[in-house]
Amino acid sequence: PDKRPLVGAYPERPGVYALNGWSGRGVLLAPLSAGLLAAEIAGEGRDALLATFDPARFVGSEAKATAHADYYSGYAH
Repeated sequence: PDKRPLVGAYPERPGVYALNGWSGRGVLLAPLSAGLLAAEIAGEGRDALLATFDPARFVGSEAKATAHADYYSGYAH
């Protein structure tokens, strides 16, 4: 709903991790994001760069998709 990827553990599913939603930019960002997520899974802690992509950000809230004129205009808001 917020047009940001999901990177990290699903709070309601222990042991299940997400690394998706890059919408084409994953080819460029896969090495960095995969490395950071692998470090998290290995117990080295969560890197601050991943904070905004936490899958738990929707827990306890009613996430609503916002409509925009085109896909990329949603990133400007």
